[in-house]
Formats: sequence, structure tokens, C-alpha cells
Amino acid sequence: MTWIILLLVVGIALFFVELFFVPGTTVVGVLGIILLALGIYFSYSDLGNKAGHITVAITFLLLIIIILIGAKSNVWSKLSNKDHLTGKANIIEENEVQAGDTGISVSAIKPIGKARINNKNYEVRSVGDYINTNTKIKVIKVQGNRITVAVNTPETTK
Repeated sequence: MTWIILLLVVGIALFFVELFFVPGTTVVGVLGIILLALGIYFSYSDLGNKAGHITVAITFLLLIIIILIGAKSNVWSKLSNKDHLTGKANIIEENEVQAGDTGISVSAIKPIGKARINNKNYEVRSVGDYINTNTKIKVIKVQGNRITVAVNTPETTK
């Protein structure tokens, strides 16, 4: 009997941890549900139908109480990250980078990477090709804060 109670208590604790501290379908939540199911199963098989029904009722009542307490205590907002990202990948002044400008890749561009254009580093996107580090590149298109580049070859100068 005590091991059935232990299974249920540990299952409820793991369910609580899953729900409020590590949300998402993880090992903790699955293990908690398995332990709850085992506790209920063994209460039916070892103690009979009446004890099994009582175990199910008490278990679900405790789970509902835990969910309600967690919802009322606003535990999600206390645990959530309230930081906001306000930066942009590129902040390009008007006419600072234009189609036709050349530069060099600072990192591998596959298809996104860093390049130095007009003595300033930018996040760039290739036309689809992999571009190695320290490769001469040419700006094909600038659209908003998105810079599209290609390897600077005789074909890109046309």
C-alpha cells in the first residue's frame, strides 16, 4: 500500500514539475504520467475496485487543485523570460550599401553569414551558393535590411 502511495506522490510531483518548471513534453512529464498510471493500476489490482475508484478520484482531485493553484498564483509569468529583442541584424543607412558594392566574406556564408562591405561588417545572404571565408563577394540586391551577395566573378560584374 505504501509503495502505491509513493508512486502516486512521486507521479504528482513530477507532473507538477513538468507543468510549472520544465513545460513541454519531456521525460519528466511522461515519467510522472507513467507513475500515476502505475499507482492507479496497482491500487485496482492489489486493493480492489472500491480502493481503485477512490485512488482515481483523489489523484484527479489533487491534479486539478495543483493546476488551479498554479494558474491562480500566476507562476508562469514569474518563471517566464521578460526580455525582448530589439536589435536588428543589419542597420543600414540609406545608400550605405548598394547593389554593385564589393566586399569580402568574414565568415562562411551558407546561405547566411557575415561579410565586410565598405569597411563595415553586415549579415548577408548568398544567392544560394556556399561561400567560403575570405572570398571576394559582390552585393546583388539590398532590400530593407537584407543584403544578398554572390561570389565576385566576371559573370557578376555584367
